[in-house]
Amino acid sequence: MTTIEQHCQALVDRLQEKAEDGITFDHHTTHTYVRITRSDLNRPFAYVNKQTGALYLAKSKDGPQKSGPNGGVRYDLMDPQQRQECFRKAEPSGQFLYQIQRHWHLIK
Repeated sequence: MTTIEQHCQALVDRLQEKAEDGITFDHHTTHTYVRITRSDLNRPFAYVNKQTGALYLAKSKDGPQKSGPNGGVRYDLMDPQQRQECFRKAEPSGQFLYQIQRHWHLIK
């Protein structure tokens, strides 16, 4: 398991701790992304770029939302400060994914 996949597993664990009974979170690696899923949704919950660690809101089953500030990146899981902030705010509804961190420069 790569470092990025380990961070994704840690995020899934954090989400699972706060989830209601019957809701489960998981992650699956695709060609470009690690896709985070929530059992009661009929679409992905979030995507993480497996090269950079950039966390995105899921746009569809095919990929992330990449529009907006920072190209749609919500958090950089490879940056310890951003990862800590992400894990602190993470909750099963996904509201933390709608708060784009405008002050972080995530160009990689």
